[in-house]
Amino acid sequence: PLTYVVGSALAISTVIITRAYHLGYVITIKNINLSSSKITTSYSFIQLSDIHIGSNTKHDLERIVQKMDNLEYDFVVITGDLVDEDYAHYDDLTPLGSIKKPIYYITGNHEYYLRHKSFTDFIEKTDIHDINDKKVSFREIDIYGIDEKSSVEKVLSEIDVDNNRFALALMHEPEKREMIQAQQKGIDLMLSGHTHNGQIFPFTWMVKIRYPFIAGIYYLENMMINVSQGTSTWGPKMRWGTRNEITHIRVSVGK
Repeated sequence: PLTYVVGSALAISTVIITRAYHLGYVITIKNINLSSSKITTSYSFIQLSDIHIGSNTKHDLERIVQKMDNLEYDFVVITGDLVDEDYAHYDDLTPLGSIKKPIYYITGNHEYYLRHKSFTDFIEKTDIHDINDKKVSFREIDIYGIDEKSSVEKVLSEIDVDNNRFALALMHEPEKREMIQAQQKGIDLMLSGHTHNGQIFPFTWMVKIRYPFIAGIYYLENMMINVSQGTSTWGPKMRWGTRNEITHIRVSVGK
């Protein structure tokens, strides 16, 4: 009986681990649709987050870009943790060069863990737009970037939000107090990442305690929040109860 129990446990463990590695490899497309009276034509864009080049490889980034090939979009946003290890090579980001639409980027916490390199060294070798603590505009959409070491209050006190235009903000960590401040400043859509939705169950429960906005869509009055589960993994290339996701967002004309 003991050998049967041990054998069964090993078999079940093998199945679970194999499945977890498979889920850590698969990339899904998440679609979000919303409307706004502040635009006169429809727009679509892609959110990538937590790609973790260094822990992950150039090949992983190539797979992400290939997954985007069949999507129609006007621009791309990256909500932090694009690079996270000193042994990442500068050319690891070259797959992003095949994207012919604007790419807007902010930092996450892992960019600041680099010891012998700077994230700016990577970004400057690409066509990515670094919008940390800046505002850029794409036609009728204003995009506000919040650096990982900054805050909504600091940035949006220095850069006024035009309430007649659609306001999109990017902030890596979905801190509740920051989300509330963004809503009060007039942001229409906030995009974040960082949590990976716990990545491997049951860590989801633990992360949920720290980040009430852990993954998916939330609303603070008239502001929508989307927290990405991450486009890639961090640490073990495994997932359980969560997924890697590319978020495809469509904003149409409406109320």
